[in-house]
Amino acid sequence: PPAGGAEPDPRAPCGALAAAGHRLAARAGEQHVRAGRLDRAAACFRSALGQREGFPMALFGLGEVYEGLGNQGRAAEFFREAAAAWPEYYDAFIRLGRLQDAAGDRAEALASFSEVLRIRPDWPLGYEEVAQHHLRHGALEAAEQTYLESFEAVQAASPGLHYGLARVYLGGGHFQRCILEAERAFRLAPGFGMAHHVCGLCLERRGEVEEALKEFRTAVELEGDEFDHYESLARALERRGSTGWEAEVTAVWGSAREALPQDGRVRTAAQAALQRAQEGGEEAREEL
Repeated sequence: PPAGGAEPDPRAPCGALAAAGHRLAARAGEQHVRAGRLDRAAACFRSALGQREGFPMALFGLGEVYEGLGNQGRAAEFFREAAAAWPEYYDAFIRLGRLQDAAGDRAEALASFSEVLRIRPDWPLGYEEVAQHHLRHGALEAAEQTYLESFEAVQAASPGLHYGLARVYLGGGHFQRCILEAERAFRLAPGFGMAHHVCGLCLERRGEVEEALKEFRTAVELEGDEFDHYESLARALERRGSTGWEAEVTAVWGSAREALPQDGRVRTAAQAALQRAQEGGEEAREEL
């Protein structure tokens, strides 16, 4: 990503730990980052680098600072420096890869994510990063292959990997495979609401509306803080169009308002559903 953009305030102080050694200065910087005090965090990380040149954690911390400031180019530079200073620093490769991906550097991003698998060849999240990279670019076959490879490499069963593969099959129109992978995911993790949600989406695409509704309701019950769960349930009820669907949809969005009071999408979606309900008639339902 090109450099340029916001810079931290050079006048901001780190605090009492600035000169207490490079490790303590870097830890103080991490605390400032978590608290959103990016200017002070930068001061701490620079102090750490002044005491130990090339200290990877301080370089990584500056990457976080610049990313938080919206200066993606400088952030990428520091994540790259952190990875160069410590070639086993998989977090640095992940953050660098995400920035490269966002900037359209597809090949460079894949190379960074592949480094994660070199460092931790049996880590589920490493495979997830590679697969999601392929998925973002519409490379469904490559994403599928990555997930299949992960099942051989990862020792313990991972519900997240099965969920990810279910999403790949959803995108590719392989709905029965999607359902099977989603079921594997929530059998491994019974509270995995997103797995029930993607299962519902695939069931709905197959025309199994009632079964899809059951999965969407389960997703809402398990993870009531996910807007997509409410939206899928409400839209499925509208599409079914049975007697009393308007009241059912109103109840869904009422629950969503209680669970997500600050989410503006809920109000917008509820108002749109109300308007469609008022229009009524078979023609409106077909449009939905």
